[in-house]
Amino acid sequence: MNKFGKVQQAVLVLMLALFGSGASAQEDWVASVAQRSHSAVVTVVSYDGDNRQLSLGSGFVIREDGLIVTNYHVIKSASAVEVANPSIGKYRVRGVVAFNRDLDFAVLKIQADDLTALPLGNSTQVRLGESIVAIGNPKGLSGTVSAGLISQFREESSYRMLQISAPIYPGNSGGPLINRRGEVVGIITARVGDGPTLGLALPINYLHQALQRGMAGFHTFRELAQLETQESGREKEEQIKRLITENFRGYQDPRGLFKLLLPREWKIQQDAVRSTDGQQLTTTIVATPGEAELSELHGYVSEGLRIIALTPRAGNVWTPAALGNWEKGVVKDLLTANPGFAHTKSERVPLPGDGRLKGEVATLHHFVGEDRRLSEPEKTVKLVLAHPEVILSIEFIAPTSKIQMLDLMQIVTLLSFSWNGQ
Repeated sequence: MNKFGKVQQAVLVLMLALFGSGASAQEDWVASVAQRSHSAVVTVVSYDGDNRQLSLGSGFVIREDGLIVTNYHVIKSASAVEVANPSIGKYRVRGVVAFNRDLDFAVLKIQADDLTALPLGNSTQVRLGESIVAIGNPKGLSGTVSAGLISQFREESSYRMLQISAPIYPGNSGGPLINRRGEVVGIITARVGDGPTLGLALPINYLHQALQRGMAGFHTFRELAQLETQESGREKEEQIKRLITENFRGYQDPRGLFKLLLPREWKIQQDAVRSTDGQQLTTTIVATPGEAELSELHGYVSEGLRIIALTPRAGNVWTPAALGNWEKGVVKDLLTANPGFAHTKSERVPLPGDGRLKGEVATLHHFVGEDRRLSEPEKTVKLVLAHPEVILSIEFIAPTSKIQMLDLMQIVTLLSFSWNGQ
């Protein structure tokens, strides 16, 4: 063997020794941590009022007298929760002593003593590339151990998350992220995307801070579900407000008869015509997206919104006979103008909105059909109100592929519509 060959052999032996010993060392510490921690990791199952399973996650004991940490989302709407593992058996959770919806953790209380608890570490000392172990119940397979690394630190709103390479599946939520010393440095919170190889964990110091501030008080699951309903309702309202602010703008009828919200990018056509005898004013507005196939002010609209308001001369009102005749003809007139349509349903609804017509009962007529000039069938919902001050129709039109848009327009329009009258 020449000199170069001897060098190659020496390098190969050295590499095998280094990598071999590294793999063995990792196996040793992972096995050691898993064995010490296994009995403190539990399966968390939540149930609804009919004792049907709502969700399944993981958790871990942090105090010998029965304090268990999990994700808030695992138990947030539960009527009852159970925790279990082969070492401690099965326990019914009494309630929640601390939780944070935004950070997604909850501290549960069971009636137990002398449990094995996991020590909590310091997540500010966690380093990029550091080896970690996740223990949990992916897809219900209890006590599953996954090894990986701290892949990166991610900023989420006003807090930081640990990105990890250990495989994470549904069911891992709420389980511990453990370092080489056997200390919990994070709470498994989520996986990113459809694959199992990218997960996120909440740094354990957020839990430290909550425990140092003291327990928030004992909450039953019924109380927690009520709080969740209130908070989720408030969040939904705020989300709708943001959606409206970002995507809608106010429209004011030039004569001041009405106002409402319309999508920012939609085209608006408007007209006001007084009858030859001067007894009636017909106000029309058509609002449509730019890509609508047809948007005729006094003709066919394939997608969008059309409002028609008939108002008598100032000081006059519509007679009961005139109102009755007009309302009876609404369905017939639309079907006559659109031969390919069918009338599917009618329902009575109070006008929410604002202004002088708030609370007035109107009728919603539902139609489906197809026009030979268009590429797909449509749905039309037409709201009509026969009122002494105004004969009003608001028509919502959408192709079947955009039914969600029609539903959203119907909600936003009715909530924002305000009739000011003459």
